[in-house]
Amino acid sequence: MFAVAMATLLAEFNTYLDRPGAGPAADLVGYRQHAMCSAGTNSPR
Repeated sequence: MFAVAMATLLAEFNTYLDRPGAGPAADLVGYRQHAMCSAGTNSPR
């Protein structure tokens, strides 16, 4: 479910960037990428 939501979000962001006059800096639009580990093997104890 999370992967589907992220794929949709990125697709909509790319659609925004492809439109004429898109200005991410002026519109204060952006995103950041971070690595996450959801497995218990690398979790702090």
